[in-house]
Amino acid sequence: MVKSVAILGAGSWGITLAIMLFEKGFFVKVWEFEKKQAQILREKRKFRFLPWIDIPREIEIISNISYALDGVRLVVVALPSHVVRRAAKKIF
Repeated sequence: MVKSVAILGAGSWGITLAIMLFEKGFFVKVWEFEKKQAQILREKRKFRFLPWIDIPREIEIISNISYALDGVRLVVVALPSHVVRRAAKKIF
């Protein structure tokens, strides 16, 4: 069984957790709320606050919450507290 995880939030904490879980053998999807920011992360594979770290190409960075949650066994919420409610409304 493939270990799969969705990280909700592509900030410093979300990207760090995604890389750590990927290095432990997980298939990782990272959900970014803003489509434009998701596209930048996908293309550059860099996060502006962690410029010395490359985001592995195997980590999917997406802006579609339904796709992010599809087929994963674990969901990690790595969002700032002020956006959790808005994100929860997209999920439920």
